[in-house]
Amino acid sequence: MTELKRRDLSGIYIFDTFPGESKRQPTCIEDCQPETRRKLLMTKSKEWLRDCIEQLAKTFKETTDYLVSEKCVTDEQRKEFFAMIDRNVERSKYNWAEHELADQVDFFCEKVTLLADACGVTKHVED
Repeated sequence: MTELKRRDLSGIYIFDTFPGESKRQPTCIEDCQPETRRKLLMTKSKEWLRDCIEQLAKTFKETTDYLVSEKCVTDEQRKEFFAMIDRNVERSKYNWAEHELADQVDFFCEKVTLLADACGVTKHVED
């Protein structure tokens, strides 16, 4: 599991309380604890879950484009990343159950945080 920290990349906010915090705070879906995310996802419709997947895919692509411009990721890597993301977005259009779509959201959250942490990307501003 990636370190719990707020990167604020996707703009899909839910409330979560990290260990050591006294109150819930707005936390992007990719940054929240897996248990918190799963609890929320299981209350959402298939349409909402697919929209979330699309937004997370967009976030991944925007982050990748930024990293290409900063010379942290090559054009070849971007091409492969985009192909992986596009394949998985397409898979989310299958007639899957909500829990399977929630698994896809988790997959995208993992990829977004992995890429961001590998290159030190965040939009979060500390209080």
